[in-house]
Amino acid sequence: EPLSKSFAPENKGRFLRLGRLWASVMADPNLRERQFKEAIKPILEEHNVDVQIIDKVLAPMGELMSVLRDVKLSKITYLELRPFNEALWSQDEYNEAIVNIFTRLNTAGRTLTREEITFAWLKVGWNSQTTDGKTAGACFEALLALALENDLPIGMDDLVRAVSFIWAAAHRNGNLLSDRDLLKGDTVRPMAGDLSTEWLDIVRSLETVLKTAKDHDLRYGQNGQYNSFNALIVIWCSVFSAYRWLRTHPQNEVNRDSFNKTLEELLDQHIDRWMICSHWAGLWASSSGKVLVNYAKELAKDHASLTAAADSAVAIQTVSARIKSLTDGITVEAAAYVQSLSVDKREQVSRYNTLLWVWHRLDRNRWTMSRIPLRSGKQKVCDLEVDHTVAFKLWTRMVEQIPPADDEQRQELLAAINQLGNCALLEKSFNISKSDKPLKNFLDDVHEFKKGKVQLNEWCDALGIVNCQLEPEGKTVDAIRAAITTRDSNMRKEIIEFVQGTRVRQDIVEEADND
Repeated sequence: EPLSKSFAPENKGRFLRLGRLWASVMADPNLRERQFKEAIKPILEEHNVDVQIIDKVLAPMGELMSVLRDVKLSKITYLELRPFNEALWSQDEYNEAIVNIFTRLNTAGRTLTREEITFAWLKVGWNSQTTDGKTAGACFEALLALALENDLPIGMDDLVRAVSFIWAAAHRNGNLLSDRDLLKGDTVRPMAGDLSTEWLDIVRSLETVLKTAKDHDLRYGQNGQYNSFNALIVIWCSVFSAYRWLRTHPQNEVNRDSFNKTLEELLDQHIDRWMICSHWAGLWASSSGKVLVNYAKELAKDHASLTAAADSAVAIQTVSARIKSLTDGITVEAAAYVQSLSVDKREQVSRYNTLLWVWHRLDRNRWTMSRIPLRSGKQKVCDLEVDHTVAFKLWTRMVEQIPPADDEQRQELLAAINQLGNCALLEKSFNISKSDKPLKNFLDDVHEFKKGKVQLNEWCDALGIVNCQLEPEGKTVDAIRAAITTRDSNMRKEIIEFVQGTRVRQDIVEEADND
């Protein structure tokens, strides 16, 4: 028979979770049974316990709560574990039980994360002689500070997970550590020695990746251009393999300089597409754990190839092939995402943010015009946000003036205004979407256009905005919709070319030319 369910009608008022009781007990030595009885009464009432039963159980429940209080206040100095019995448990089950007990004792009942246990192993086996006398804790704290200084807001668990991934790819054939591995000293113990020996390579490779990402204005997080730390871990590991080879195969100054510059050029060419398009391709969705395992295996092959490589040209070719394969491997899925992403509601157009962020940078003249802050009136503060070119309210009014065939057609017309082709990512002090005015009314009040510093028609041409979108009043709904659809198609075409590597960011090219 299945276990009785506390919420079944016949069990109403019969059961109370021990966890709820435990949570309600305050670890205060000054509390008495009378006070515990007062505390438990509303909980019993909340659980629909009969009034007569409450009167009977208040005294014993108060006594039980005082006992639980004493347990909370007591300090456990040691636990004696039963010897392993293969008739009762497997070795792995027994080890997991030990880990569970150990972690709960050391964290006041909270289960330690896998990364916290890994970090504990690293602290024990760390060889500070190879890290200028710095302990594992000091090294990781410094690395975390480096990440935060470079606008990578992660925690220590994230960092330990990333370094553990790198170690598994370099020393464990890409087999990531499992929970069961954390009790196997023979498995985990070498990790600390390996990482302390290669610590400078780990730090240098992260510095290189973060500097390149920062130079490319790539920000991490929900409002940034990439929101999965996994994307950074994979490319960090690839760069680490290059620096590790260079350290173990000293080169003359010319070869070393060539190696480093080639690596930097590779990152410059591929970091945008990898960090952005891996998200578009859906790599880091629900099955990201399996994806990361596969990348660890592939990167492990690179480490094996690099170990056997004696020539710098062969080594850099191995790293180059890997970094190129990262971007080539996600092209189809990322392009499909670009082609298909659409929203129906005005409030959802922010989902176009990264697509627009890329698109504005794919043409030099467009980027020049996009950087002009659109301030109207006396307002000085400008926000960078996705907005409509043809205002939603203005479009709604126009649609209402031509009775559609049915409600389905009406909804289709209303949704058309939220296409990518009707949006831009601009730094401006006004909100077009929430108004019912044409775009031109706002732009006429912008200082650069009023003073003739920038010609309005040149700005519109650069952003692909035609007259139907600039001044929609007096135009037909069909004409405006056709203009939006054409711009939408052109924009997606350019962004897909970026995904495929045939079109590059002109803002980066411009900065390189200026340097």
